[in-house]
Amino acid sequence: MINEPLTVSLFQLLREKLGLDLRLIRCTKATLVHVSHIVEDLILRNAIPAMIFTGFQESSHWRKETERYRALAEVVQQVCIFAGGTLPPESSARELHVTLAGPDPLRQEWFLAVLSERFSVVLCGQDRLEPTDDPATRQFDTIWSFEPTIINSALDQLEQVVTRYRPERLDLLIETRRTIPLQAPDATLMTIFTQDLITFEEDIHQRLAAAAALLEQQMLWRAQLTEALVHDLRTPLQGLTQTIEFLRTTEDLDPAITSEMLQLASLSADSMADLVQLLLDTSRLENEYMSVKKAPVAPRDIVSGALALLGPLLGLSQLNLEHAIDPKLKLILCDRMLLTRVVQNLIGNAIKYTSAGGTIRLDLGFAPSGKQVEIRVRDNGFGIPIAALPHIFDRYYRALRSERQGSGIGLYFCRLAVEAHQGTVRADSLPGMGTTITVSLPLR
Repeated sequence: MINEPLTVSLFQLLREKLGLDLRLIRCTKATLVHVSHIVEDLILRNAIPAMIFTGFQESSHWRKETERYRALAEVVQQVCIFAGGTLPPESSARELHVTLAGPDPLRQEWFLAVLSERFSVVLCGQDRLEPTDDPATRQFDTIWSFEPTIINSALDQLEQVVTRYRPERLDLLIETRRTIPLQAPDATLMTIFTQDLITFEEDIHQRLAAAAALLEQQMLWRAQLTEALVHDLRTPLQGLTQTIEFLRTTEDLDPAITSEMLQLASLSADSMADLVQLLLDTSRLENEYMSVKKAPVAPRDIVSGALALLGPLLGLSQLNLEHAIDPKLKLILCDRMLLTRVVQNLIGNAIKYTSAGGTIRLDLGFAPSGKQVEIRVRDNGFGIPIAALPHIFDRYYRALRSERQGSGIGLYFCRLAVEAHQGTVRADSLPGMGTTITVSLPLR
């Protein structure tokens, strides 16, 4: 029968033993796990006969470590696992599982005690019980020591726990402990241990540096995108505001003028709505929240859908648009809404970079291999600088900084949407000669 729970925790015992020499380490559960693994890996790699005592807050962590501790049981003389909740059956006589009950203080601690002829150590962390959403970030006050008297005290305390829960295993445990004398740590093993810690520290540093660089880049992207979006939204907003003000303050307008002004206002509102929708769609594609619903679509439906939105803009820009569909191309397997927006954005991009009187051409047909569908948008506009050409489909990239430029989001969206179709998009251009952008989609 189990007596009353022990009232002194392992952590409190070690704290009292160390007294003024105590130096508490504040660390996360993830760090405790990693340091424990480094110590256990030393034993596994070097096949060191040892006794291992380890404790988890909850038994669920044991299930993640089952193979590790069964492998240790093949090497060491005894491995004792303490945890709250129900532990799985012992796989061999070298394993001793102790299920901690009720308010036992060990349930709030993470500990590892190792006794071997080549090194001995105790690691013990007490949960600070601070709220967190991620168990790996739980904070622990931690004690770490190679001091023999401290290790002996820890082992004595853990033997008391075994006496309470598994008294039938106590004699074998004590006898095994007597066969392993406490000695100074092996210098070679401590060197390996330190090397592993330094390697881990360097890996963390490299990851933090990469994360900091990425964050800085993202902040720059955000600043540039905000600036571009403000510009892109300001123009149609001003047009809409001025049109409304003109209609509000002008009396006896000619119906034809009224109709024209309303058309301009509608065009401005549509432009802002398109930009907002483009941002939403791009974000969803970036984060893989948007499902691509492929179905056979007639090419003319893609063309008519894109041109219906661009017709007024083409008229205002005084550009000619030509388009042709290969009569052999009957259907395109695609997400109709997404592909229509891709064609719309490619033509809209061509409009920005083509002077009045210029020509834009849209062609839909087969690739020369006959294994893909190709959509080509060509213009005879300014062209793209050679240095900028490899980057125009990058996130929010703008080849030039001029009033004609937009947010840089349109071609990025096109790339994401095309890749979501398992397709590719490329650009060919010569400064002053125009640009051709080709979208290639699989037939099936």
